[in-house]
Order: sequence, then structure tokens, then C-alpha cells
Amino acid sequence: MKKAVSFLLAVSLLAAFTGCGDGGGNGQNGFNNADDILGIKNHSYEADSDDSSNYSAEPGMIPRGWETFYGDGFSISADGSLWEKSTETVVASLNSPDLILMRAGTGSFRTNINVISTKLPKGISGLDAYVRYSVDCANEAGTYTYKDQKKGRANETEGYYMYLEGEMYNISLGCYQFICVSDNKAYVFTFTDTLEEIDKYEDEFHEIMDTLEFYGS
Repeated sequence: MKKAVSFLLAVSLLAAFTGCGDGGGNGQNGFNNADDILGIKNHSYEADSDDSSNYSAEPGMIPRGWETFYGDGFSISADGSLWEKSTETVVASLNSPDLILMRAGTGSFRTNINVISTKLPKGISGLDAYVRYSVDCANEAGTYTYKDQKKGRANETEGYYMYLEGEMYNISLGCYQFICVSDNKAYVFTFTDTLEEIDKYEDEFHEIMDTLEFYGS
């Protein structure tokens, strides 16, 4: 039951970013200033994206003992003793994730990473416009609220690091997120845990994202 609940929470989050019409709104025109996404002028999350001193590995380096997990056109790596690929089946009415990883644990909620990819919606062009679109979709759904953001890199890929909070099935959740665009597809990497526990995983999230690789189809 614990695994099923955490899986449903992970998959339910996908609707906030993939079920928002065909473009349009504020996102289609894009923007020039990263602060325009959330209206946050002094964001604290990942304040210096060039400072890797808090992380145990350089971007692109895979630590010994980590396992590489593959999705649709990408791979990420994580500690193989802590993370496993989920084999759950997603119901057809939901946008299927490319990858779901579950972290080992004994609590009532299993920390998880889900990754989705989708073709850029009609009228949406480029990274900035898609992130604006994603935020608009989440705001429209009303389940999750973006709290902070910072433009940065995961390995060699430019994107936006985001932090959001919400509640589902009476569980308060915090999510770290990395959103990027590659080959005209948007990728959303979401690391989810309970609100009480999420803070202790920020460095681990960045270490995992710094192993991100894209490869040709």
C-alpha cells in the first residue's frame, strides 16, 4: 500500500504539467527575464548555480556504485543501493512518465523521482516559454504552488531548477524540479517527498541531475 500511494502521488503530479490545453496564454510569447516566471526577485533556491562545492561529484561524473537509468532519449544515474526503477503500470488516462525511481525507505511515503517528456505544445517555443506554460498549468490545476526558481544547468543542459509545494491525499508534499528542452521536447524531472523531509534531499537531487545525459534517437 505504501508503494502504491507514493506511486499515485508521483503520477498525479504529472497532470499539473501536461494537461493544460495546447499552448496559448502567457507562455506563448516567452519572456526575457528569468524573474518574470514567478515574479520572484530575490530567490534563495540554488542561489549560485555555478557553485558545486556542496556536491560530492563534478557535473557529468558518475560516482562509484551508482546505477544509470534510461528514459526516452535521456539517462540519469543514482545510488544503486538506494534507488530502484518502478515497474508499476500507469493507467491509460494519465500521461505516462518516461521513468519513475523509488528511494529505499521505511516511512509512510517513499521518496521518488518521476520524469516526463512531451513535445512542445502548439505556440510554445523554447525553454523560457515552456517553463512559463508549466507554471501556468500548475496554477490552473491549483494542486501545487511554485515557491522558488533559478535558471541553471544539469551537467551540460540548461534549464530551470524549481521548488513547489502542495497537498494530495492529505499528505503535504515538497518537490524539487528541473525543467529543460531538448530536440523540441520538454523534459520535467520531479523529486518528491513529504514537506517535513524534502529539505534534506536538495544536494542529492542536484547530484543526480548532474549525471543527466541526452542521446540521439
